[in-house]
Amino acid sequence: MFAPLPALAQYEVAEIPFFNTPSGTAALGGGIRLGQDLYFAPDNEDTRQIDLVPLYLYNGKYIFFRGTAGGVHLYRNDNLQINLLGRYRFQKLDPTRNAFYDGIDKRRQSLDGGVEMRLRGKWGGINANYLTDTLNRHKGDSAEVTYRYQIDRGKLTLSPFITFGWNNDTLTNYYFGVSEAEARPDRPEYTPGESNWVGFGLNTTWWVSSRIQFFANLGFGGVDTVVSDSPLVEEDTQSSFFVGGTYIFGNALEPTDYITPERKSEWAWRVNYGYQADGN
Repeated sequence: MFAPLPALAQYEVAEIPFFNTPSGTAALGGGIRLGQDLYFAPDNEDTRQIDLVPLYLYNGKYIFFRGTAGGVHLYRNDNLQINLLGRYRFQKLDPTRNAFYDGIDKRRQSLDGGVEMRLRGKWGGINANYLTDTLNRHKGDSAEVTYRYQIDRGKLTLSPFITFGWNNDTLTNYYFGVSEAEARPDRPEYTPGESNWVGFGLNTTWWVSSRIQFFANLGFGGVDTVVSDSPLVEEDTQSSFFVGGTYIFGNALEPTDYITPERKSEWAWRVNYGYQADGN
């Protein structure tokens, strides 16, 4: 089924190589995201829609955007980044998707915020973050650690990864628990507690030109038994696929061997606006 995926699968599969571009570089693009939801299938097969994800990418000296995430660089050099990070959590449960969920409170999407560290070297890269709910919806905390190794083959880049995630009991209970008020004979009260997630996958990028890239990313993962034992959950594994492309507009200053001190002090401003209706 096609639906919002758990964060562990979703965000690593959505990783797009944009971190080594010069400060001020921006890109626009989009992707099609599909995968296996953990909840029971919708009653209406037509509601299993593929998500179209618009992407805005920007790598600034202080500010960055990565499509569904963005933040502020607290410290950055060629090998290390420490960032303040904000990231949209797509996970949700709409009671109207299946008659089984009648009487269940809606589990809503949210915006998670926290700190992130990215460490890179010839041996690969490690990304780690700790996030909490900024909209007071799930009210929980999460942490993730991911290892990647990039393999360059000319215009083709391969990036296998393995990732470990942790959700505290508040976050796990919000999306997979059943309260006393929601319980019924075929849906008993359930409190899962904290959960751990492990996943792996492969991200691929094909550079058509210095400005155009296409990507196809695939990820798989297991589900903690405290989640798979939930009365709300049907699946015990997760998978995700993300395919699309981006166009890089480049830097405000064209690449050159020498930029005069006067030009280095110039500012470039971009104004952006976007709108998305409720739904896919």
